Amino acid sequence: MIIGRLLGWLFLTVAIMAGAAELAAYVDANAYRILSIGDLWRDIHPGTFSSVRVWIEHEEYLDAPWLWDPIVVMLLNVFAWPLFCAAGAALLYLCRHR
Repeated sequence: MIIGRLLGWLFLTVAIMAGAAELAAYVDANAYRILSIGDLWRDIHPGTFSSVRVWIEHEEYLDAPWLWDPIVVMLLNVFAWPLFCAAGAALLYLCRHR
């Protein structure tokens, strides 16, 4: 239960940071840009993003280019802060003291 609560607080912290990054981008560019999970991943560590794409599309064990484009791209286009906020709130609710 404690690990679930810690993960919930971690997810809420990431949600706040992603929301702050969206706000900073709005103030900087004077235009609202929604930060998706893929954008967040590319901004934090672009090398692993490219490596995972190559691994999914061309690895001999997986070799599933059909998996990247419709499925993984759809998941990576989900908005970052609402997803992390919902996941954190759900974990905190499910792992609360009873």
